[in-house]
Amino acid sequence: MSHDDLRLLDRATFEAEEVADLVSMGTDRVNATLAVVSLEPGKLVEVPDGHLFLGDAIRDTPSVRLGDSFVFTIPQTFCSHVHRIMDRLASEAGLKEALEKARADYLERKLDITLRRPC
Repeated sequence: MSHDDLRLLDRATFEAEEVADLVSMGTDRVNATLAVVSLEPGKLVEVPDGHLFLGDAIRDTPSVRLGDSFVFTIPQTFCSHVHRIMDRLASEAGLKEALEKARADYLERKLDITLRRPC
């Protein structure tokens, strides 16, 4: 079992082309998507240590971009922090207010349906 760790890098590394095939999307679109949740090596060198802990860049960008490959060393980080990541992406795209409205509308509709349902 301990030798299985040697394969971790291979199992945690993806290229946009292989992901695009799996999800039936264009490679450029997948590449762009993976790029916004990835950091390149050395990107955090100038960030003060205290800011790394408090800001936790790994939660916002759980992947490392190595050329054409993307490494998710802790893949569950993306799923665990998907709301935080989506919030950041919506803010950067200027869509945060629209996302919050869509979320509120959806939740209100679901609540209405749930409360009207007979017991």
